Amino acid sequence: MTTETGKCEPAASLIARLGGPSAVVRFVRLHAIEPDGDRRTRGMHVSTVLRWSMSVEQNGTGGCIPVKYWPALIKAARSQGIEITMRDLNARVANAFEELKCQA
Repeated sequence: MTTETGKCEPAASLIARLGGPSAVVRFVRLHAIEPDGDRRTRGMHVSTVLRWSMSVEQNGTGGCIPVKYWPALIKAARSQGIEITMRDLNARVANAFEELKCQA
């Protein structure tokens, strides 16, 4: 979903709740969980976070936050007293879970 400002949801709202793109980068760098030794999150750039709220046509993720960042974002949000739900991270995944619950 794209807002009136051209930002894609749910990423745009979550980025704002966490204090903006620069704050999100700091959180990910600080709270990164890298069991496979992947150090790319340590060198993460603000442009990576900005892409989350850009449309696919603009080479963004269409409002979806890549899964590899979820643990760090959840941990960072908890440390700030902010609750994050699945819908805040990826609405499509949240909708799929809801459909599965309804079928069960």
